[in-house]
This record gives sequence, C-alpha cells and structure tokens, in this order.
Amino acid sequence: MASYRWLSPGRWIVGVLCLFQFGVGGPLAQCLIKNSPLEQRQLLVEWVIATYAQEPQFKGLISVNMTKYREVEEKALNFLTLLLRECAPQMLEVFTTKGIQGVREEMNIYGTLIGQSLSSTLVQQKTDLILQRVLRSIIQGRGLLPSIGNLLGQ
Repeated sequence: MASYRWLSPGRWIVGVLCLFQFGVGGPLAQCLIKNSPLEQRQLLVEWVIATYAQEPQFKGLISVNMTKYREVEEKALNFLTLLLRECAPQMLEVFTTKGIQGVREEMNIYGTLIGQSLSSTLVQQKTDLILQRVLRSIIQGRGLLPSIGNLLGQ
C-alpha cells in the first residue's frame, strides 16, 4: 500500500476498494491502465488525495506537507505525460470519434480503475459493517430477521 506519511498522522486515506477489472472502458482507458504499474497507481492516488485536500470543502480533513505534495505532484504529472505519449494512438482514436469529452470520459474511467485496483482492508471492513447494518434494518422491517445471520455468514 502507498505510504501516506506526508499526510498528518491518523488522517490518511487509502485507495478505493474493489478489484481491478480489466476490459472496462475504451481503448484509451485500457492502454492507460495496462501501462500503469502498481507503484505509479499509488503515486497517482496520493496526488489526487492531496489535491482534493486543498479544495475548500475538504480543508481541515487532511493536512498536507506542501513540500512533499510538490514532489508527488511533479512525479505524478511527469508519469501522466509519459503515459499519455505512450497511449497517443488510442487518445487520438478517442478524440477523433468522441472529441475532448470522450478523452475526459476515458481519463475518468482510468482514475476509477486505478482506485479499484488498490484495495484497503480497513475500507472493506467499514463498508461491510455498513452493509450488515442496512441489511439487518431492511430484513427486520420485512420480518426476515432469523435468516440474516445465515445470509451474512454468521
């Protein structure tokens, strides 16, 4: 997992859960993810999180060391530049058929796939707890509570 030591202690975030699913998205997204090693995916997630931390609605949630942020940003932007050059034929294909909006959509799919390719046990555990609570409340309301333990593997 990526190191978030440059975020204030106790306030770090890890990637989105789920497993990486190749084959999602168009030719550009597939080329981008195919050419993104795990280390670079982690770098991009660090950059995105630290960039979000600077948005007014997220101020105070995460403290970012600006010196470390500039280093991460430079590395992330350099990697993206090289990556987009590597995938230039696919980018041109998408641009000629769908325009700049199509390229943006493929980049968004790429970002989603990066997040999905990094898993977090902590996020998975918290999501499972929420899922169990919601399922219990739904099943209780329908008089199905005795079977909930079996459904949840308890």
